[in-house]
Amino acid sequence: MDFTTLKDELVNIADDTSITSSNQERWINRAYREIQSRADWWWMLKATTDSTVASQQAYDLPTDYRKMFEIRVDDVSFAFLDHERRNDRGTNGWTRRYSIFDQQYYLYPTPTASGSSDVDILYYKKPTDLSSGTDEPDFEDQFHEILLYLALVYYAEKERDLGDAQYFRNQAENMITQMKEFYQKQSGQEWLRFRDIREGFKTDQTESNLSTP
Repeated sequence: MDFTTLKDELVNIADDTSITSSNQERWINRAYREIQSRADWWWMLKATTDSTVASQQAYDLPTDYRKMFEIRVDDVSFAFLDHERRNDRGTNGWTRRYSIFDQQYYLYPTPTASGSSDVDILYYKKPTDLSSGTDEPDFEDQFHEILLYLALVYYAEKERDLGDAQYFRNQAENMITQMKEFYQKQSGQEWLRFRDIREGFKTDQTESNLSTP
């Protein structure tokens, strides 16, 4: 369902044409943000590339970054390292490491040569809102009804109908459980597909542009 259809369905199910357009949009987007924040969904993963610069250790994270999944340089996967331990020489056998601090990621060891789109970043993006009438949620159509149930929770709470609010909350939670089970089964297959389509993904295993730790 697109944004327009979701708003229409909200009014129809609530059987209340007095719900303002602003409340329709606010409740549906509140529901959408809640769903996006409930788990590390694979459909919230986003890929981008960056380029190493000689003698530069820190690089800006994407503006919509929420949580890191993986960093690879020249197709070599880097292990996450707490920023406070950034000077450790290897962690559990990993010599290629990264840390995150103040909206930047840091590469260890520091690159010794500049590259071109040699950094692949896979991360969970921040929750977004639906805006245009044709916008659709990023997850499967069969679960779009969750947004309606949650929006109806907010509507019922506004109307002080706690019984309806609890009913719609239960319906939403049941569907969220189903959606988690669905994506747990799909996650391995989708992750493989996602890796295949990443721009600039390398097959060369060289580490020549990184200094020795």
